[in-house]
Amino acid sequence: MNRAQLLQETTQVLIKVLKHSNFTLTERTTAKDVKGWDSLSHMVIMTAIEKHFGITFTLIEMVNLTDIGSMFDILQEKL
Repeated sequence: MNRAQLLQETTQVLIKVLKHSNFTLTERTTAKDVKGWDSLSHMVIMTAIEKHFGITFTLIEMVNLTDIGSMFDILQEKL
């Protein structure tokens, strides 16, 4: 899956979890750039992404995520 497809699908997952689309997702987007993406919703978002893509993040992978682009790096390795 290419990064444009990952961006599109990840955006849809976030819209579903956060219940709004008032954000523009880029590879440099971080949680603090998106309204409603706090520490509590982070786990819900990550679980939804794992379920959507049929993968599982390790604890180390989750801790090392710095932005959407770093998540895409991991997703591309796993898909």
